[in-house]
Amino acid sequence: MSVITREAAGRSVCIIADFIQTTNTKSAVRDLTVPIANITTFDALVQDIIDTNPFGCTAYVESGVTIDPIVRSQERYDAKIVYENLEADTVGDVSVQVNSVAAFGTAATHVMADDDLATAIGGTQSATPQRTPSPAS
Repeated sequence: MSVITREAAGRSVCIIADFIQTTNTKSAVRDLTVPIANITTFDALVQDIIDTNPFGCTAYVESGVTIDPIVRSQERYDAKIVYENLEADTVGDVSVQVNSVAAFGTAATHVMADDDLATAIGGTQSATPQRTPSPAS
């Protein structure tokens, strides 16, 4: 890395050079007018897209095997449990990442029922709505 100092408009300007971009991460969030009610509704929505193929995707053949136009290639669901004290201040949180809808429900239920964990964190469990990464591609 190089640091170059130059005079510009009567002021000393420091220019740092020789940076090389190593990653380029972009993300976007879309706030829905009607939020998805729960994981079951979300899963049904994804399954409906797979079943009806509203985007007109086409099947293809790979190594002699026909691949459906839309498939679940990867799934990951995040459950976040927030812990609040008696003043409703957040004192901690726990995130659980799982790879199926069934595991999501089971994991979230276990964390919500873990009073020893809540005591250790110092608050009461409260599930918060989370954006769910797309499970279909």
